[in-house]
Amino acid sequence: MSFDINSKNNYDEIMDQQFNLLQDMINLSDYVIYQEYEDLELLETGMDLLKKMIKVNKLNYHLVDNFAEEREVKFIKEQYHSYSLDPLDKIGEEIRNLQIILEDISEVYNNFDSIDEDLKIEAMNTIETIATYNLRDYENTIKNTFKGSL
Repeated sequence: MSFDINSKNNYDEIMDQQFNLLQDMINLSDYVIYQEYEDLELLETGMDLLKKMIKVNKLNYHLVDNFAEEREVKFIKEQYHSYSLDPLDKIGEEIRNLQIILEDISEVYNNFDSIDEDLKIEAMNTIETIATYNLRDYENTIKNTFKGSL
């Protein structure tokens, strides 16, 4: 699997980029959960969140593939030990799943006026569920991955 990550980026630059993306995801997730939204605004924020999640997973893939022995990368790999798939395969699967969710939410957003109300509600519930999970999971990820760096 190949991604558009600039291979000239060194490990520290990639980790800085990952940290910033994780922090953005936490902030967006917090915003989704605690703010009152108009439907289209929630869908826009959700699409932004999903794009950042895809980017973080692409960075994780690149890190695991190219910097497997770094302390922070070992933590990333450990997160996937409970799965039957190799960490790279599991990360690739997560990227594909997030892309499918993003496509579905984008479709609801782009056709908002003609989409069934149940599909709108389902898309918004999906965003809120992902945001809730992110707050719990990514805050722990930042603490564990970057604990020596903060």
